[in-house]
Amino acid sequence: MRKDGRVFRVLEKRSIRSFLVLVAAVSAASMLLSSCAVQKKKELAPVSKLPTKDDLLTTIHTREFDGDCRGVRTAGKKFLSLYGSDAASEKVALLVAGADIKLKLYEEAEEILKPIISGGSLKAANANALMAEIHEGKGDYKAACYDALTALKIGAPEDVRSK
Repeated sequence: MRKDGRVFRVLEKRSIRSFLVLVAAVSAASMLLSSCAVQKKKELAPVSKLPTKDDLLTTIHTREFDGDCRGVRTAGKKFLSLYGSDAASEKVALLVAGADIKLKLYEEAEEILKPIISGGSLKAANANALMAEIHEGKGDYKAACYDALTALKIGAPEDVRSK
């Protein structure tokens, strides 16, 4: 270190420069923030928190393809509660009932299938075939045979006849 203080002056100049750069950065940041605070907020369209019908149907079919019975059941029940009067609701109900059967939730599956069976549509054949699976799972083979024959009588599709 020199006695004339040149080392201290060099350090002081660097410190002063660093300090000035810091002050400039802070003032620029504060001006930017204050200009953002003055601007009016843009009006945003309200975001719907409910999933759309197509989103739920995609989720249901994806979960079905993956073999995720709980996922089918959850998304299907949500679909049925939101869009129960939709044309796809019977098909979704059949998928949910099938998932319930695989999860051995037979009573819930029966509750879902009863309105479809009483409806008399072609979906009733599929519902009767699923009811046969429920009765078979419960050990009531006589009722299972009756439901399977009813499904065939109504005119079940080929995939039901193969069961």
